[in-house]
Amino acid sequence: MMRDLERELQDTLTEARDGNGESRDGLLNLTRRMENEEEDQLDVDLTILDFLVYKATELVFEWRASSDPYISDLPNALVSMTADWRTLLRYRHHGRRLDNRAAFRSRLLQFALVFTHRFHHDETWTTEESLNELREQNKSRGDYWKEKTRHPPALRHPFDQHREFPLDDGALFENRNGLASALNMPHHQRRWVSDVAGTPSLHCLLPLFIELTAARVTLDDDWLPTSEWFDLAGQFMLQAVIEEFLQNGVYGADQFNTVFAFGCPGIDRWAEEPSDVTAMRRLFCDENNPREQNRDWTNVKRRYINELLPQRSSQSSLQAIQGAQQRYPYSAFERHLLSFLKYLHDGLIKPDLAQVEEGRINIDGNELSEADSREMIRRMEL
Repeated sequence: MMRDLERELQDTLTEARDGNGESRDGLLNLTRRMENEEEDQLDVDLTILDFLVYKATELVFEWRASSDPYISDLPNALVSMTADWRTLLRYRHHGRRLDNRAAFRSRLLQFALVFTHRFHHDETWTTEESLNELREQNKSRGDYWKEKTRHPPALRHPFDQHREFPLDDGALFENRNGLASALNMPHHQRRWVSDVAGTPSLHCLLPLFIELTAARVTLDDDWLPTSEWFDLAGQFMLQAVIEEFLQNGVYGADQFNTVFAFGCPGIDRWAEEPSDVTAMRRLFCDENNPREQNRDWTNVKRRYINELLPQRSSQSSLQAIQGAQQRYPYSAFERHLLSFLKYLHDGLIKPDLAQVEEGRINIDGNELSEADSREMIRRMEL
């Protein structure tokens, strides 16, 4: 006779409960408590992580605004602790994801960290593998833009690369060293000047910047990129071209076109669409017509492309890019970008622990008075 396993299970569950239907002391009740404790522990761990990410991001901005950030690396210890805590959580909670706001804060820290450290002598917070992945991502996006969309290439008349590009190694080194001097970097802290492959380029960081902004759009608080953001994105691309051609030894129209291969695709989504293409749809497509590009972006993009092109027949492509470099110094762009990142950081509701630390509680975007905040903290026995 076959055993009725379903019936046996039901009998076991019945025996595990008392006359009122409540769980008896024992395995079932203990398991339920353990499950609840696991969820509670996850909440606690994520709350701590969000706080660490917030404090680390604050420290990155504080360090970068200091008088001489190239000598020390103030955020290093806290960032390392935050990374270790996240690794621990990944194993402890089997890869459970952060909520959207905490995930965005974490993404913001990662971008701010790499951008501010890309010229750092000792630590860039990247690996050769991750940089190669970003380079491959850029190449794939450039191919997608050329093969899948109907947009014309940014550079319609290719450079005479045999006459102008690539620059020789001596000129490239001199240009990189010139930037280091313009940024007041100590001579003994210029590893990146001779390590192009190991230095995160602006071109590498460009898709991360686009995806970071797109992630901000998805936080469901009606935030949208402004005309000022479009201008910053255009500056980012202009600076990336300057860096690639004058400092990194890039040549050819494909590299130029790939840097500017951002906009509204104008075609239907396709299976397994890359993350940077999805981000472009959120940022660059017309709000009322998702197949049309935002006109503001079209104008901004064309303006910055033109800034890099010869303005008269006697001007060479090299002279045009050098002229753009003089009109748009890197230091000014760096300040603008850091200001935008700080704006993103300050615009988010602070983590719960940061609110408690500062004694000001924010509930669903509404900040309580100092007195009400103190009373709430007292009731929470914190």
